[in-house]
Amino acid sequence: MNKTLNLLFVTVAFLMASCAKSDLSRDGHEGKIEFTVQSGLKTYVDVAAAGVATGSQRMYSFVGTKAPSSENMFGLSFQTDSLRPGTYNVSSGVITFREGSQIFTSVNNLQFTVTITSNNGGLVNGTFSGTLYDHTTLNSCSVVNGSIQNIQLSYR
Repeated sequence: MNKTLNLLFVTVAFLMASCAKSDLSRDGHEGKIEFTVQSGLKTYVDVAAAGVATGSQRMYSFVGTKAPSSENMFGLSFQTDSLRPGTYNVSSGVITFREGSQIFTSVNNLQFTVTITSNNGGLVNGTFSGTLYDHTTLNSCSVVNGSIQNIQLSYR
């Protein structure tokens, strides 16, 4: 495994361990992340999110797992001064997901955007799309119809 891929998995593993997995929903609605790739619709409902101070900015991270195995995971991290509604270019951030033996990650020069549609008291909603690299087929693939739904963000 190359150095970049190792760094991505270490980052995601750290975030998963550091984010509380208790009550991540509000108003009776469960938070979830969904998106479509070449192999179909992906849904992650066990999602934790955090905004961690890194100097004058924060690293915002969304990490989710899904059954049947905690090895099936999704991670999205990017740095900005504030998570206000707007569109963010995540080409310098980290996007990765793994299901079974399939591993997809962001790599240099692949574009990925996240649009935050609302952030009400840390309850975040938005959309995302872009291109990831499929480490199984060694090709790029499109991520479409991505949604961040009712995710409670904690600040650290």
